[in-house]
Amino acid sequence: MYILAVDGGGSAAKAVVFHGEGTALGWGYGGACNFSVDRKTAAASIEEAGSKALSMAGLRWDQVVRTGVGLSGAGRPHEQRWMEDALSRRTTAVVDHDGMAALLGGLAGEPGAAVISGTGSIAIGRDREGQTARAGGWGYILGDEGSSFAIAVEAVARALKGRDGRLPRDPQLEQAIVQRYRLSSLMDVIAFVYKSPLDRGKIAVLAQDVSQLALSGHKEAQRILSAAGVQLGQLVNAVLSELALLEQPCRAVYCGGTFQAGPPLLDSLQKTVEQRAHRCCVGPPKLPPVAGAFFIARPDLQEDSAVVKQLQRSLRGTPFAGREVTV
Repeated sequence: MYILAVDGGGSAAKAVVFHGEGTALGWGYGGACNFSVDRKTAAASIEEAGSKALSMAGLRWDQVVRTGVGLSGAGRPHEQRWMEDALSRRTTAVVDHDGMAALLGGLAGEPGAAVISGTGSIAIGRDREGQTARAGGWGYILGDEGSSFAIAVEAVARALKGRDGRLPRDPQLEQAIVQRYRLSSLMDVIAFVYKSPLDRGKIAVLAQDVSQLALSGHKEAQRILSAAGVQLGQLVNAVLSELALLEQPCRAVYCGGTFQAGPPLLDSLQKTVEQRAHRCCVGPPKLPPVAGAFFIARPDLQEDSAVVKQLQRSLRGTPFAGREVTV
């Protein structure tokens, strides 16, 4: 039996084809994969990543029994059904939100929450009975607190406030903005940010520079990241509260590129969660989202410890292994 698993994120689709109960045979990348931005492009990106994974494994689409997809921007049933229909010419697909893939992989059967932060942000949780809850994920205007995009916007806003005298000038932050966006001067950032159509990904990459500044001791960058950690921790606590897990042993895992910021963000996240959820263990995911997509296709294996261990071993040889914790 061959299962194809696809983590369809806003920047790229990542696919792994598995044999049996968790042995990775091939993997591949596809293009940007956000249903709410362009559903047809998302479908094409899933097929691209899947075809590359199957080619590496020496397999064909008709040999795949089922495909599990965690898809960015596909949080509602009718959106998931649309993508399942779009992929039906290739495979029998089961589609869920990419946050669910992060949750299923990150917790691997345990109760708790997964907080995902990349260009956007969301927290999703599940209790022992399988009930789920979510917080955030409302997009860059109404939400996405603690995301790379939000961090970048806050950094630019602070630099501009320094330029007009509301805050002290920050030459290091100004230089980082000018260099990252390849501007002639800081004031050119206005046209860059408001350029239509808005490219959130190009704006969000400044979060990498904010992280580097923070790690070098830049106090303002550290404050920006600490505030983002608090916001992400509040998302986790909202989910744990909804599921009545604040007083229960559980796990909270973090997934996404924003967390490469390291201690300035992670320490704040952990403290915020532990202030309310004293018995919650905060840490990296047990498995990456692509393993969660495997569980979307094979929900019967979500709590099988032997399968979890096999997935951990097998994915170590792929580019998608990420950080993991011991099962």
